[in-house]
Amino acid sequence: MFDPGFSTTARPSSAAICIPEAQFCKRFDVSRTPLREALKLLATEGLVTLRLNRGAIVTPLDAGLLTEVFAAKAAPEQFIGQPATIRADDAVLSDLAMLHSKLQLAGAPGQAEPYSDINAAFHDRLAAAGMNGQIQQIYANLQVQVRCARRVINHNPARIPASLAEHEEIRAAVRISRTAPFTSGARKHHAADFVAPASP
Repeated sequence: MFDPGFSTTARPSSAAICIPEAQFCKRFDVSRTPLREALKLLATEGLVTLRLNRGAIVTPLDAGLLTEVFAAKAAPEQFIGQPATIRADDAVLSDLAMLHSKLQLAGAPGQAEPYSDINAAFHDRLAAAGMNGQIQQIYANLQVQVRCARRVINHNPARIPASLAEHEEIRAAVRISRTAPFTSGARKHHAADFVAPASP
């Protein structure tokens, strides 16, 4: 159901795109109940916004807000980095290696959604390795806010090779238990990842 074309343009909330429930029910041959359940799931990923008695809209990408969110997301990763690089055991290293391999496979053109989902799983695994539940929850909330933007960004084929290299840099830092390279790699990754959506 997700169409990146709905969300690539920064726009005010007054110009938000409404979800045409009747059209979607006809398109997918379902009743409104399962459609609305699907919209609730999309809302948890930040892709749509549910409005009381006014239906759902495609969540607009606000360039200014995303700048703040990406900057805020980098902050907890500094707290994640030190314990993660110290505490990462063979299971963590194995999971990161597996996820990085999946990223490489998903890096082909037209695979933006799988790549974005695996990318989120990679960062979530790092957050879990830090073993700080409070930081992990803050990080998870920020992840939801940038997920839609990441999908849009990852539709740019030129971004994928650099993203893969940045993930490998972060993974290598964890593997050799070095906090400074982890922090540097994470900062570089976030700085490169935020590309303001095009104006109309």
